[in-house]
Amino acid sequence: MVNLLLVMPLAIFDRKLYSGNPYVDRTEACTMYELTVEGMTCGGCAASVKRALQTLDANAEVNVDLTTKQVKVTTNAKLDAVKVAIEDAGYDVVSAA
Repeated sequence: MVNLLLVMPLAIFDRKLYSGNPYVDRTEACTMYELTVEGMTCGGCAASVKRALQTLDANAEVNVDLTTKQVKVTTNAKLDAVKVAIEDAGYDVVSAA
């Protein structure tokens, strides 16, 4: 029996090299945003926000603080796209910097 090895471009498997997302610009340095988000009450909410942002940019670093309602995200995504991702997850972005 002959085993066939299909060779796929590395970019398909390495999300650091490729993102098909038009809201993520891999040519620019990452930006850190601090957002105040209403509606997060538990660890599940924090996980939902983190998942939404990492769906937008797989390399995003996300820190959610439920007590201060703060979300800190370091990403290549644009601020507007970050806000939309959080709002699409069901939460309200009160402020962003």
